[in-house]
Amino acid sequence: MLRECPDCHATNKVDESQYAPGSIATIYCWKCGCEFEVPISGDAASAPAASPTAVAATKVAAPAATSTVSTTDAELEKAKLLLEAERIKLEHRKLDNLEKSATPPIYAQPAQTTNYNGKPLKSKTTAGILALLLGGFGVHKFYLGKSGMGILYLVFCWTYIPGLIALFEGISYLTKSDEDFHANCY
Repeated sequence: MLRECPDCHATNKVDESQYAPGSIATIYCWKCGCEFEVPISGDAASAPAASPTAVAATKVAAPAATSTVSTTDAELEKAKLLLEAERIKLEHRKLDNLEKSATPPIYAQPAQTTNYNGKPLKSKTTAGILALLLGGFGVHKFYLGKSGMGILYLVFCWTYIPGLIALFEGISYLTKSDEDFHANCY
């Protein structure tokens, strides 16, 4: 028997043999999912008693007119649980992929030996001590690979200005983190 959905007017096929005669079946529209009631033809007194699962069964019509699918509430609940299990598995796979792609802890990483330009990394402690002791002559600038600044410090070393600037630079080098020192000092 074909029944029309009151909301979307889609045709829903109802297999009356799944329901007790004279009862009212709750149908779920295959198109919009709304729920509507359909009276089942036949006399309840003359028909044999239907099983509780047949009475509680709901009909979900397939879009094709030739095939029908009958599902009970238990089957719908089972399908919902299976979908939820698949969703959880997918979430776990995503988390596993994130964990695999995450960088290992810092203690497990090999020490970086070059900066982003491919130049060898310099020690911030060595640069700081050179700036404090011999900074007036620009030795720390030569150590960091800034030869032009080193020559400028050397030319003006008699004014003591490079020594004063080197004092502040040495303190700055020693108080910076390794990342800041390697990113900003050369």
